[in-house]
Amino acid sequence: MNIVRKVKELNLSDGSYVVVGSGTLDALGIREANDIDLVVSPEVYEKLKQEGWEGKIHDDGTSFLVHNLYEVALTWDDVSGKPNLASLLQDAHIVDSIPLVNLERLMEWKKRKGRDKDITDVELIKDYLEKKA
Repeated sequence: MNIVRKVKELNLSDGSYVVVGSGTLDALGIREANDIDLVVSPEVYEKLKQEGWEGKIHDDGTSFLVHNLYEVALTWDDVSGKPNLASLLQDAHIVDSIPLVNLERLMEWKKRKGRDKDITDVELIKDYLEKKA
């Protein structure tokens, strides 16, 4: 999947979103993703909600919206549950003008999650970072 192209199709303004999760891995050529997870500003979240994106609730009680292969939320990797887009953008990787969550942060999150796919992804990220060093 071409994550960069798919994210650009949403026509979101600069600074209003960041790609998190496996979409980052896909955009960097580490591995292919099946969906695109984004953290967005409250304004974008509300706009997408008004456009009919389906509202859902994660196991941890946080809300998110889904539409086709997209999933958007106001927060990611933040125990407070408060919107943290600004924090995620501070050290984001930029690929063709698309902000991607920092790989080291993604790796730490995946270590904490500890699912089989996360363990595999941690190794893929380590290999990628070693090759870039």
